[in-house]
Amino acid sequence: MVIKIYPNPTTEKITLQISNMENLQTGIFKLFSLTGQLLQEQPVHSTTTVVSLAGLSKGSYILKVHINGVTEDWKIIKN
Repeated sequence: MVIKIYPNPTTEKITLQISNMENLQTGIFKLFSLTGQLLQEQPVHSTTTVVSLAGLSKGSYILKVHINGVTEDWKIIKN
């Protein structure tokens, strides 16, 4: 499984793109502030998911994606 997050840095939204995955089960993503506050949580149902950052301040965030028992983290920068 390969997960791409783009664009990063971003201004309004990011796209999660999952490839090399034959049996995509429902996953979840969580967006956190750097202090650990949960800001967003949504299921991931398909190979492409758009995450809106509208309403969030400029700065850095942590995106956690959990699919099929695998969790990956990314630092997201909003300009």
